[in-house]
Amino acid sequence: AALLAVGAFGFPMLQASGFTPPGLWSDFRFASWGLLFGLVGVIAAAVLAAACRPQRGAALLLGAAGVVLVRLLSLPLNHTIAPGVTAGRGLLVAIVCLVALVVAAGMAGGLAHREATALPTRRR
Repeated sequence: AALLAVGAFGFPMLQASGFTPPGLWSDFRFASWGLLFGLVGVIAAAVLAAACRPQRGAALLLGAAGVVLVRLLSLPLNHTIAPGVTAGRGLLVAIVCLVALVVAAGMAGGLAHREATALPTRRR
């Protein structure tokens, strides 16, 4: 999911003739800082979730999924910027990243549930 986040935030979410979306690798401008902070947040949450307890890891992954969801919402919210707006390359990558984060959060939540409901071992 962390690798997919690079594509989700690096590729443009929408394309239109005569419109250049802000980017991380080209046309870096003020709006690109938001993309950069979102990317760093998602990568940090994905890396930290692997080192956390399952409940906290699931919460981190769901938070990162929320950040990617906000990125996905930029397409319907910005469709009136220019005439003829279409989906960019980042849309598919962001959808796959969102699915990967939600699946990973579900796996961590399942592990947390299994740990919480496990029978305690008897100590001597």
